[in-house]
This record gives sequence, C-alpha cells and structure tokens, in this order.
Amino acid sequence: MIYCACGYCGTGSSVVYHLLSEYDGIESGDLGDYEHVILYTPNGLFDLEDHVLRNNGWHNFDAAITAFREEMMRLNDNDFKWFGGFKARYGDAFEKNLNEYIDALTQYTLQGYWSYDMKGYKFDGVQFTKDMIRKAQGKERPNPGIIIDRSADNNIYYSFIKEDEFFEHTRRFVNNYMKMMYGDAEKINANQFLLPHNLFRIGNYFGKDLKSIIVDRDPRDLYIITKYVWPTKGIRSRFPMNVDDFCSFYKGMRETVRPYDPELVRTMQFEDFVYKYDETVAQVEEFFGLDPKDHTRPKTHLNPAISIANTQNWRIRPEWAEEIKPIEDMLADYLYEFPYEYTPDLKDTKFL
Repeated sequence: MIYCACGYCGTGSSVVYHLLSEYDGIESGDLGDYEHVILYTPNGLFDLEDHVLRNNGWHNFDAAITAFREEMMRLNDNDFKWFGGFKARYGDAFEKNLNEYIDALTQYTLQGYWSYDMKGYKFDGVQFTKDMIRKAQGKERPNPGIIIDRSADNNIYYSFIKEDEFFEHTRRFVNNYMKMMYGDAEKINANQFLLPHNLFRIGNYFGKDLKSIIVDRDPRDLYIITKYVWPTKGIRSRFPMNVDDFCSFYKGMRETVRPYDPELVRTMQFEDFVYKYDETVAQVEEFFGLDPKDHTRPKTHLNPAISIANTQNWRIRPEWAEEIKPIEDMLADYLYEFPYEYTPDLKDTKFL
C-alpha cells in the first residue's frame, strides 16, 4: 500500500508525510521531503498516456515517446536534491527500467525521419551544385540546396498499443520504480507522488493499492507566505503577486480537479493538524487503516506546537491583514475557521 500526500503548491502536504514518518512499519525512505514527479512532470507518464491513448496517430507515438525518454533521462542524470537524481542514487537501475518499458510499448521501429524531426533548414551553395549534378544525372532531389537539421536518432517509433496493454506495462514500470526507491516494503510513505488534479487516474495505475490525502490550507496564509514569507527564505513565489489575480488564479487551480474515488482520496485541512491534532491523527489512522499502537514516535516529525507558526501569517503585520481582505470576499468558501487568533513570529515560519 502506498500512502500519498499531496496539495496545492504550498498548502502543507508535508504534514502527512511527516506524521507517517513517526509510525513503525511504514517505509519513508531516507530522502526527507523528496517528491516523486515521474507521473505528472511535463512529458511524464500522464502526458504519455494522453498522447498514446487519446491523441495517437501516424507519428504521435514517436514524438511522445521521444519527449518522455528525454524527460525521464533528465530526472535520471540530474540530482535536483528534492526530485530526480536516480543515477546518482541507484546507478543504472532507472535507465534499465525505462528502456525495458519503452521497448515494451514500441511495436515498430523504422529508419527515417518526419516533419517533427526537422529542426531547421538552410540553403547551401555547395550542396546546391551537387544536387544539380544529381538532377542532371537523372537522380532527382527535391528542394535542391536545402539541408535538413534533424535530430540525431534516425529512427521513427510506432505503436498502436491497446489501453489494457499500455497500463499493464506502465504499472510494471511504476512498480519497478517503487522497488528501486523503497525495496520490498509493504507500506510506503510517498510524498507528492500525485497531485490533486490527476488523482482521478489512480485506478489505472494503482488499483486500490494507493490512498491519498489532499492537504488544503487557508488561502489567506497561502497568499501571504508565497508573497512575503518565502522570499525571506530565498524561495520564489509560485502565485501571482496581485491579490485579485491571486484569487482568480486560485479558483482556476481548484477547478482543474476532477472527481475522484472518495474511498481512495480524502481532503484534510493543514490547520486541523495544528488546532485539532489528536482528532486529525485519528482520522488519518482510520483512513489509511493504521494501528495507533504503531505511532511510536509522536510529534518527533510533526509537532503542532511548532507548525502553528505556519498559520494566520497575515496577522504578522497590519498591512498584510489589510491586503488579504479581498481574499476573504472572493475565496470565502476556502477560508478556515480558526478557533482563536494567533500571531506568529516571522522567524518561526517554515517552508512547507
């Protein structure tokens, strides 16, 4: 079983990961807040699925599988600390798994190139002369003097694979990835393995073997921490700086979430892990099917007395409290009802 925490970029999903790290029998790995991005990264598995199963055609598989391989090798060859770095940690294991997966998906390989491979062209006088000689010899050459700049791989990959076969091979690829990361652990604590807007895909990839908690957060805090708090810690904002634009952006982001299986996905508030700690821990245990007796290291990774500094951040400065008022009107449905007012110290806030 995979236990997955996810959120809306800064909503604090790491609270679930940190909480589960306090339980016996759950493998959390030794990479800290490492995020697994192979499924949802651009040109990752989900994009490959959409191209192959919903937008396939004469050459689309070739473009999709090429882009997928390039992205996977980017993650393999480069250690970004909180994601990627497979080669540095696991040697050739990931690349071997990747090659086997691509081979399993590919049905035909032909030598040649097509329009997508043409990266540019130019007129060359020497080549023009050679082409005219060939033409005079009866060896027709189209576009005389034009040199095509194409990708180094002169192969075209084709596949019209059926949906059930695609997911069979894909599940094997993902399972091998998880074994590379966590060995033969039966219970895995995986941070950011999926995102809220792609949780509807769980069934095809994991069946009932993955459960996820979406961590939500008061947008007033999200706006303030991304605009004012994170920059003090060297972290750039991921949201618009204008409060009206933020509200519009936030609504749009939330509306991308499609219906998902409530038996496999539950939404919980970041603030509840602080202000309703015992009750919320019990809810997590119930949803994931955990034994409370296995919670042998409580508050060693998730301590509400520390995490409270990441709430009500707009109260730190009076001008911040004034600035978030449009959020209270435009995003009223997403506000958290705090049991009491609390003003944290800026130096105590953390990046989540």
